[in-house]
Amino acid sequence: MSGPMSKCRRRAGPPRPASSAGPAAAALHGAERPSPARRSVIGGGRERSILGILLLAVAAGLAAPARADDAVWSQTPYRVRVLLALEPAAEFADPFPQRLADVLGERLESVVGAVWEADVEAAEGPLRSEVLAGLEGLDAAKLAERYPEGDKLLLVAVSGDLGGYSVAARDLDLRTQRLGTPVRHRAGEPAKLRDVALDALWAAFAPVARIQRVEQRDVVLLPRAGALPFRDPTLAAVEAGDVFRPLIRHNDRDGSLRAVAEIPWSYLNVLQASGWTVNCRIHSGLRTPLSGRRRGRVEQLALKVLPPGEPTRLALRPRTGPDEFLAGFAVYAYAPDSPETTLLGHTDEAGSIVVPPDDGPLRILLVRSGGVFLARLPIVPGAPPEQTAEVANDNQRLMAEGVIRGIQERLVDQVARREVLVARARARLEAGDIDEAVRLVRELERLGTREDFARLVENERQRIFSADPLVQRQIEAMFRETREMAAAHLDPAPIEQIAIEVARAQRGGVAGS
Repeated sequence: MSGPMSKCRRRAGPPRPASSAGPAAAALHGAERPSPARRSVIGGGRERSILGILLLAVAAGLAAPARADDAVWSQTPYRVRVLLALEPAAEFADPFPQRLADVLGERLESVVGAVWEADVEAAEGPLRSEVLAGLEGLDAAKLAERYPEGDKLLLVAVSGDLGGYSVAARDLDLRTQRLGTPVRHRAGEPAKLRDVALDALWAAFAPVARIQRVEQRDVVLLPRAGALPFRDPTLAAVEAGDVFRPLIRHNDRDGSLRAVAEIPWSYLNVLQASGWTVNCRIHSGLRTPLSGRRRGRVEQLALKVLPPGEPTRLALRPRTGPDEFLAGFAVYAYAPDSPETTLLGHTDEAGSIVVPPDDGPLRILLVRSGGVFLARLPIVPGAPPEQTAEVANDNQRLMAEGVIRGIQERLVDQVARREVLVARARARLEAGDIDEAVRLVRELERLGTREDFARLVENERQRIFSADPLVQRQIEAMFRETREMAAAHLDPAPIEQIAIEVARAQRGGVAGS
């Protein structure tokens, strides 16, 4: 072993005679058992000083983080436990499971190197049955309780069928207790299982990072083991275009996990990944999803999201009545780096719509109703396959909008009629037609006053109510604007003035004086 801090252990197990190896085991690794892995330690192993870590960063030409604990985080490898669950089959009889674990551990060591400190072992007993039953049904909390040590638990299920072998892998991040997306690969024969399992493991691996800095929409991540080199230079744990989900971890006084909370409708889109840090742009349906400062026993973390390439069924529910459905709402989508917006469709009678995957992992959804923007919902289609978003129930606002539109149309019509009648009455006065001027003034006085309109607006306002405070404020604002509009345009002064002029003319005064 030759890389700095490169450790990859394989559980040895009891010795077995070479003659017990079946044809599959021989094809996989030959008749001889591998020798136990050696350890390569630099600067006293995991007890290296912070100064030694910073010196390594300088020697590598990297800009070291400002905080010493960040330097330790970046230079500490993932402690990974890989559990292989092989179905009961003749070709997987002892000692094949242990042989596969051994050769997979060797291959991980030669490819991943310093970034992982891995234990690879064959799963046994109830856990093997649980993993083989399906990676989708795993319980993250129970697994984390069973395996509390380390950073990652990677589970691999191997089963046979008529076309060969299925190899499924799934990542459990123990720091956040979050399961990643299951990954499935295929192998044609037992001899290929090592390489296929390696590919599945790497595809399922979800890097974790600290949120180091937040400046408005720009976020800087510090990936775990980000300063350590891979043995295979073509490998990269994080690349531009990847997506991370921000999480908040609350610790007890001793640093143990108390709770982990997801920040809803929020994702970090990777713009650039180099050296110690990863530069991201945050997309969120919240106004301030992340804090710009570190707080005691609270950690702001980010976990990479692996897009499954499947659709998500999105259900819209009102914030004030989650059992109700929001049908007919328009849903648009756009990519983070594209200004082009596409209409996906409208929610059905159950208030749901299918969001298909796109070329990139992240899609931004816009929910609109009646031309009004209601919500921005970043989403990775397929992760998870079903999601529910609580948004404003806009039906009452739409009802209010329709009522107010009718009132405003009446107002515009009345204002126009007032101006026409006033102009005609003054023209009749100037022409000396007093009787017609009197008739026109009486018609003006029969028109509704601004007090009449104020009562009409108030009656309609009391009839329409939304339990959603935000929607109710919008409704109140629309009615208030209409009252102010009526007060401004239904000023009684022009009618009173023309009435005075007509009365003077009747008494023999000078019209218009």
